[in-house]
Amino acid sequence: MKKAALLCVMAMLCLSDITNAQNIKALSVGDYIPQKLFNSIYKKTHQVPTLVEFFLTTCGSCIKGFPPLNQFQKQYGDSIQILLVSSETKQKLSQFFTKNTIAKTNNLSWIAEDTLLSQYLPFEAVPHLVWIAGDGKILAISGTEYLTETNIKSFVAGNPPNIPLSVVGIKYDPSTTLFNQANGSSDRMHYSAFTGYLKGTSNNMYGKLPVGDQNTKWYYINMGVLSILQQVLGAISANRFVIDSSLISRFINVADSPGLYLYNFYCYELTLPKDIPKDDAACIILNDLSRFLNVSISVDSITTSCYVLKKISRAKNIVSSKRGTPEINLFTPSGHEKVLKNQPLSRLIKAMNSGKWKDARPVVIDETGITYPVDIRLQVTSINKIPEMQKALLPYGLQLEPVIRKIPMVVIKPRANKTLLPIKF
Repeated sequence: MKKAALLCVMAMLCLSDITNAQNIKALSVGDYIPQKLFNSIYKKTHQVPTLVEFFLTTCGSCIKGFPPLNQFQKQYGDSIQILLVSSETKQKLSQFFTKNTIAKTNNLSWIAEDTLLSQYLPFEAVPHLVWIAGDGKILAISGTEYLTETNIKSFVAGNPPNIPLSVVGIKYDPSTTLFNQANGSSDRMHYSAFTGYLKGTSNNMYGKLPVGDQNTKWYYINMGVLSILQQVLGAISANRFVIDSSLISRFINVADSPGLYLYNFYCYELTLPKDIPKDDAACIILNDLSRFLNVSISVDSITTSCYVLKKISRAKNIVSSKRGTPEINLFTPSGHEKVLKNQPLSRLIKAMNSGKWKDARPVVIDETGITYPVDIRLQVTSINKIPEMQKALLPYGLQLEPVIRKIPMVVIKPRANKTLLPIKF
């Protein structure tokens, strides 16, 4: 194809016959190019799919895209028309296509001094591609990331390229939130929000759900900080928290005040790309909550007193199960038998660690290595009475012994005062 320069001075496009500039309506996917405008830029004797790229000589990405555009034009010949459009002068473009190492190999037609096409097909950045069918219908609008062999082949065949509508782009409006504008228009999002208690909304709502194809949202609504952290960190027990004494009243309802949730419950949500690892997401949440609450929240290895459940070596009777219908009843009133039937031993450990933070129950760690179901019947007033439990577990070949261990704990303490900008610029 011979290189062609189409100087888009509006006389050539017969603007007086097309429309008054004030009446121009921006087109989008599914619309048709006005026939007179289409005929003005269309130079082939028969109508074929036309790919229009808006570009600038200062755009590196545009220049890098010229070789594949030329290759597609050469490969498909008269079955496709690829047209370059710029608002820059004819003189500037002529020099550019003569001197630039990459651009001087260009054999595509181009339009200079455009003021019309960009009104019909507005954009915020270049390169900007508009995929127009042979009948003038706009099939897609995209960036060059969708300029693939598969899409071009489909386009030449008269079919829409595989381009989502969301790539059309948006014009940023600072008067509203970035999230509302980017949601559905951006493949990757990182967005978090934090509020106080929301009246009229149910308490303790939490979960996660997909946001579009590429993102995931975590939400925690009307929950205490410890409850949020317990869910984020894998349903850890309240006795795994170390809270500085100066912060207890902020996070713990010590007096069981019925209205305290109005001031100590919060709402938090986080949207992240779905491929971010779970542990990384948890770190982001901890950092967010630390910043929002102006405290320091971290997971640290703390040396503390705790209890370890072990198998007694050479014990004659090692706990097992006769199977049957599974049953768990570990919180019966005092004087009633506590039952764990055909259930994993981990259910007992979890129950012993459960409770409120102010109960100050010691951490119990399972080091038995038992993963199979067991049957245990305990004659104790409460599974949280350690001396009673130590005695009741011995017949099952289990020993509950006190130890000093360094174990992971969630530490909440005042935030250290640090100067964010120690250096004056």
